[in-house]
Amino acid sequence: MSKGIQSPHHLGRWKLLKHSILDTATGLEWQKDTTGPLSWQLAMDSAKALRVGGHADWRLPIIEELETLLDRSLVGPASTFPAMPPEWFWSSSSYSGSSSPAWYVNFYNGYQSFVDKTGSGYVRCVRRGPSGGRKP
Repeated sequence: MSKGIQSPHHLGRWKLLKHSILDTATGLEWQKDTTGPLSWQLAMDSAKALRVGGHADWRLPIIEELETLLDRSLVGPASTFPAMPPEWFWSSSSYSGSSSPAWYVNFYNGYQSFVDKTGSGYVRCVRRGPSGGRKP
C-alpha cells in the first residue's frame, strides 16, 4: 500500500527506479511502497521475506538510516522522500536497556522515539544501493 504524494520538484536527491527509490546522498535504496501498520516482529519478518526488483537483501532500516529520510524543516510529512505518508515507521533498532521497545521515526513531525514492539507502525524497507551505498 502506498500513501502520500510529494510534488515532483522535490526529487533532486531521489532517483526513481522501477521498483525502488535510490537516495543519491547516502547510496541507500528504499522500497517504493509502504506496508502496515504492523507490529515490530511482523515488520521484521515482512522485510526478511521481501523480494522486490530481483533483490532478496531487503531489511528494516536501523534508526540512523531511517533518520536520513527526515527533513525537519517540513511537517506532514517531515520528508521530501517521494510519497512519504505522515505516519510513524519502525526501525530495526531495539531500545538499549530493554528488548521490549524499538525506535521509530514519526514522519508527520520528524520526532523519533521508542515504543513497545507490540505497537503498530509502518514499514519501508532498505538495502544498499547499486554502488554498495555509504553509511549515513
